[in-house]
Amino acid sequence: MIPIMPILTVVIVLSVIFTVALKKHSKSYGTKFEEYINHEIDANAVKSKPIADGDFFVPDMSAFPIMPDQGEDLPVLRRQRDVINRAGKKMMRFDKPMSNTELKLKYGTVNLEKITEYEENFYQFTYAINNWAEALLEKNDEIAAEKVLRAGVLCRTETSKTYTVLADIYFKQRRRTALQELYDTVNNRNMPAKEKTWRYLNDLLIKMGS
Repeated sequence: MIPIMPILTVVIVLSVIFTVALKKHSKSYGTKFEEYINHEIDANAVKSKPIADGDFFVPDMSAFPIMPDQGEDLPVLRRQRDVINRAGKKMMRFDKPMSNTELKLKYGTVNLEKITEYEENFYQFTYAINNWAEALLEKNDEIAAEKVLRAGVLCRTETSKTYTVLADIYFKQRRRTALQELYDTVNNRNMPAKEKTWRYLNDLLIKMGS
């Protein structure tokens, strides 16, 4: 017959341990939540701070293969115009993602909406770069498409397509060194689809062999 007392003792001990752990967790959560609230209150108290000129992203348009444009209604020129037009808008990008609280502390609550707009301008600019490169590839102009995509990489675009389409060009041309350099670039970037992009380039390197 199994002794009743030892079993009850074990159950009681486990209950005490669980209760103590739960209280510690609740206390830890409560402390973190309180810190978050205080941090948010401090952030909301910062009404406005000037955005320094150096905080804006200004693309180097000399890196792009801009062709003469007489206003012809051609897909490549339309998309080139789109890139040039978007390059003239105010843009912001951050190497490390920042929370709204961090943004408010640095720039003030008044500027939060503007910063969101400036970030969106950057994303739209990079999407336009990809569209321009695709239009060039459609007319079999790989040289210009490569230059456009490389310029996009220099702009530190966060869209995976910039890197994967450029990688496809390098793979097709059997340029392993260029592909390896692009692979290393992605590995050192902080971007949403980094892991997916990295795997794609890695697979191409494996297929290409040594």
